[in-house]
Amino acid sequence: MTQIKFYSLLAIISLLLNIGNSQAQCYTPLYPTGNIVTDPECNNYPSSGSGWAKGWGNAALISGATAYCGSSIQVTGACGGSIDYTLTGKLLPNTSYRLKCMLYSNKEAYITLNGCGINGSTADFQVIKNTGSTWQEVEFKFRTGTLAAAQNFWLNSCAGSNQATDIRLDNLEIYQSFDPVLTTSKSSIWLNGTNPVSFTVSGSYLTDPITLTAPAGVTLSTYSIPANPTAQTVTLTYDGSSAVNDTITLTSGTATAKIPIISATEKMATGAFQPTWESLSQFNEAPEWYKDAKFGIWAHWGPQCQPEQGDWYARFMYYSGTSQFNWHASNYGNQSVFGFKDVINAWKAQNWNPDSLVHLYKNAGAEYFFALANHHDNLDMWDSKYQPWNTTVVGPKQNIIQKWSVAAKKYGLPFGVSVHASHAWSWMEPSQDYDGKLTTADGTGKWWEGLNPQDLYAQNHERSSGSSNSGTIHSQWDWENGASLPDAAYVNKFYNRTLDLINKYNPDLLYFDDTALPFWRINNAGLDIAAHLYNKSATANDGTNQAVILGKILNEQQKNSLVWDVERGIPDRPQSKYWQTCTCIGDWHYNRNVYNNNQYKSAQTVIRMLIDIVSKNGNMLLSIPIRGDGTIDEKELAVVQGITAWMNVNKESIHGTRPWITFGEGPTADAVNPISAQGFNEGISYNASDIRYVKKGDSLLYVTSMGWPADGKIVLKKLASNQPYLTTSIKNVQLLGGENLSFTRHSEGLTINLPATRPATANVATVFKISLDTLVTFETLQDMITAAEETSSAAKLNAGRNSGQYSPEAITTLEAAIAAAKVYTSSNTSDELYGAIVTLQTAIIAFKNSARTAGGKIEYVKTQNITNKYLKEARAFARVGTSTTRFGQPAHWTADFNIPQTDGSGTKQGIDKYAGYNALMLGAWSDAGRSTVDAKNARLYKKVTLPAGRYFFGANYNQLYNLSKAYIFASKTIPTTANVESTAIAYHNISADAADNSMYGIEFTLATETEIYLGWVADLTTTANLEFRAKEIELLQVLEPTDKYIAANAITASSNTDILLSFAEFARVYSTSGTYGMVSNTGYLIGTSGGSLDLGVIDFGTNKYNKAFVNTGHAGTVNNSASYELYLDDQTTAFASIPAVNSGSATSFIKSETVIGSITGVHNVTLKFNNHTSSLLSAGFADAGTTAVKEINLSESYTIFTSKNSIRVDGLYNSDLSVFAVDGSLVMKETAISGKAEIPVNQGIYLIVINGKGKKVIVE
Repeated sequence: MTQIKFYSLLAIISLLLNIGNSQAQCYTPLYPTGNIVTDPECNNYPSSGSGWAKGWGNAALISGATAYCGSSIQVTGACGGSIDYTLTGKLLPNTSYRLKCMLYSNKEAYITLNGCGINGSTADFQVIKNTGSTWQEVEFKFRTGTLAAAQNFWLNSCAGSNQATDIRLDNLEIYQSFDPVLTTSKSSIWLNGTNPVSFTVSGSYLTDPITLTAPAGVTLSTYSIPANPTAQTVTLTYDGSSAVNDTITLTSGTATAKIPIISATEKMATGAFQPTWESLSQFNEAPEWYKDAKFGIWAHWGPQCQPEQGDWYARFMYYSGTSQFNWHASNYGNQSVFGFKDVINAWKAQNWNPDSLVHLYKNAGAEYFFALANHHDNLDMWDSKYQPWNTTVVGPKQNIIQKWSVAAKKYGLPFGVSVHASHAWSWMEPSQDYDGKLTTADGTGKWWEGLNPQDLYAQNHERSSGSSNSGTIHSQWDWENGASLPDAAYVNKFYNRTLDLINKYNPDLLYFDDTALPFWRINNAGLDIAAHLYNKSATANDGTNQAVILGKILNEQQKNSLVWDVERGIPDRPQSKYWQTCTCIGDWHYNRNVYNNNQYKSAQTVIRMLIDIVSKNGNMLLSIPIRGDGTIDEKELAVVQGITAWMNVNKESIHGTRPWITFGEGPTADAVNPISAQGFNEGISYNASDIRYVKKGDSLLYVTSMGWPADGKIVLKKLASNQPYLTTSIKNVQLLGGENLSFTRHSEGLTINLPATRPATANVATVFKISLDTLVTFETLQDMITAAEETSSAAKLNAGRNSGQYSPEAITTLEAAIAAAKVYTSSNTSDELYGAIVTLQTAIIAFKNSARTAGGKIEYVKTQNITNKYLKEARAFARVGTSTTRFGQPAHWTADFNIPQTDGSGTKQGIDKYAGYNALMLGAWSDAGRSTVDAKNARLYKKVTLPAGRYFFGANYNQLYNLSKAYIFASKTIPTTANVESTAIAYHNISADAADNSMYGIEFTLATETEIYLGWVADLTTTANLEFRAKEIELLQVLEPTDKYIAANAITASSNTDILLSFAEFARVYSTSGTYGMVSNTGYLIGTSGGSLDLGVIDFGTNKYNKAFVNTGHAGTVNNSASYELYLDDQTTAFASIPAVNSGSATSFIKSETVIGSITGVHNVTLKFNNHTSSLLSAGFADAGTTAVKEINLSESYTIFTSKNSIRVDGLYNSDLSVFAVDGSLVMKETAISGKAEIPVNQGIYLIVINGKGKKVIVE
């Protein structure tokens, strides 16, 4: 410490003597010597000699009023550039440093230390700062670890969601630190049970050993650590009974560190369940009572319902500019004066009648009831022992949970509570800008006098990264990505509150609004609560747990421990583990706007969702929003009454049922509708052709149509006599709410004849109750064998290795199962026959599900991309004409697809520019009725002739929605949706694919050169809204790993001609390469630094090309080291480095080139963006006998290139083209040209005229 004081004194003396630098009047160095930054005042930026690297983007030196003093460095724009300082060779490994600088940022700026091994990690170390548009001093210490090959200081705003658009830096200082440093890996520790807890201790420049002390009840593995440890582990053991609220203290000389430590007050119930995922997996399956219940109703009701302004009111009321913020200010006043605590005070629940509401829900068919115990607003709705802010003290001054519990018990409904308060810590952070930092002392003379607002808001902590943006919290829900982590006291309080709730009200169900369990990634609190409830339930139920805990976004292990809850969504396939949808007819919190705009889910929507959910092995928990006064409105009541009417007739098809061997048929059963995050895929449009199946035992099958079938009958295809699903005969078919019906079972299905009069509830959904004969006979087995033989015979007609063909091995396996079944005779017992039937049935269903050679995502060791050669383009697809409307017609693909639009966006004919670039598409959005061609067979295809070989044809989709009959194909004839499976060489139903930047497609083999059609065919009438958009396509020739690339399929050019590849022609552009851009109808790539793409397989001949070039665009200064790096095959050293240059605009392109060495033969070429984010229009190689491209101009939908002996024009469609020499003589003239045109010319000046518009070009 004496040494530091001496340095500070020297610094003062230096200033007094005016010794130092030109900024001495506003820059006081920490120490007079030792700064590893040789130009802290930024006077020489940029200069490699001073360490200041010219960061990418628009980093620039500034002076005057905008600078801190003298000169500073500035970056503008969100992620507009980076201020870089090279630290390589200036840092020592495993050494402490002190960094100080002056920083200005209008939002979040990120100081990044790269390659320094800080905290023992190879990841970058970041410090996030928002100085609020003022110059502020930033200072912190860090300790290096193992150093990477290079180390850097970077300052930019290229992370987070609240990116600064103005960053300035001055007076950067970094010194080796000799201050004693003592740190621990944990900032606080929460104790519960006797499981050991570990933390690490690190120190530097300590002169004494470290002494540790701990409170009573806590034992440490060591109480003394030698000076200057590096992450030494200390293990803590708790006796499990002592009350602890103290600190662990670490001391070394004058250096100290303290870890607050607190123990749980509420004790966990003991039993078989321990607080680990492995132990909780004993839960395994939901209890039978819950599986029988199927339908629950939820009172998601609390003080946020009082303003009647919808979801997350207590959060959004603090975000300026939101509708809730504005409403609050207009109706309640300034949030600093009237905050959420005051909203609670305004909530009186004066008309609440829990008995009446629960009775209403029971009559509607609910078999369990849920109440909100607390929300993210942190108010407890019971007489909470640990939360002073509870509804018995504030607001309604009633025990809400107790009264709900009494009503549920009265009507025989299992009672559930939902707990959301774990996230109040971060969820309420915006309140810090208003009343969120108030304390007890601020309440003198107020209505809340004696209460501490911090018990409610919990905001005595630093905010999470990006919390000024209301949406950032979603990426931090797992307490990651910059979330402020709750301390031990907060976790302890949450745990105690939740156990208090469980112990007082004995819930049958517990819902957490968390990923899996509260805090499970950072501590054991959620696991402890789960073990407590399961053990408590098991004790009360003769050793068997009957409680259910629901959590979101579960992995497979967690689905053995909890019931998976899907928020506002439904999985598109049955789940092996029981699950639940939680949804609401409106907003989670009452919203007057939903009422005013008639936006509630209808009873029909709710019932159809329930039917779908039950068929897939799930339950529905439905919220009916309650107003602040405790009542529901008349429109909600009508919904509940509609549910009641249908359930009164049909509830036997819901309660007590189980999934059948197949869940359904029809458009929505075939469609793929993936879940997003924790759910959020609602909005499915069902109709009478959507069928769902459930069963009760082996004797009853319930079949539900989502509506009333047309034509006086319904045909159930899954129940056809030649299908394997129904193994017994049908005794009777009854219409629920009606009479017995006549039926016929045949090879097309089970046809049920409908009565002339439909039941009153049939428009919602019609239920058929089918009674089955449980007697198994030898004839039943014979029918199953016949069905299996028909399946096998049909498969043999299309056996092979192409995608969609039946695998010969699968056919052999099925035939073996048939042979095994034929061993049985009429003399076998019923049980033996039943076993044989089930075995063969399983074999047939497995065959139907997986016997075809799969398409989709297929990986290969080696391929050659031949998209450019045979399909002309891979992306940014050319369109007919010059229109830039959203929809259009592709220039190089045939479209049997035409849906005129009425909003001026064009005609759907195969091109969709929704994403900002031309994608191939087929789809309808409630407009299939306007189709001028057969919408059941919408097609996009291209005819090509391919030599013998093995191929892959696929697409990278940016949208796949609600498709059920949509196929990618390779076929000798143009297929329909009805015959594609039987006539195509290869096919694949794309409904199972994903928009995830992967290629999905088909594989096929051609024995000889063959003319085929490649493309898609789709039925656009299966549901109202459905579509796909292909952003990129790919045709590959599949090679053996040892094969050489095929020269005949490589990219090449004729003698004395350059290779020029446009963005549309690049072989493969990856998601990490950058983003697509388009000017008029010409595409380009906005690159990502470090991103790479494949140009394709190039035939270089024998040193045919001597230069590589790109046509690049960039606005502003480009880093001197910015380049396009080119690589051959699998080489890791670039064979060419082309400078990235400033063109003045991201959409103005100029040529940049470099000389390349000798290259011979056929090679795959990869291009990488090195240290820049320029736009890339095209790339190529200059023939040694030519000059490279002279000028590049984007002009409407075409592009003009020149070389020394030719002019090339791209993007033509049905265009008239003329070329005139400088003397006015006509060089060439052609009409109705499409695609490319190449005109041989001599050096000189020419006028290019396309459709009456001219452009001067120079050929040198």
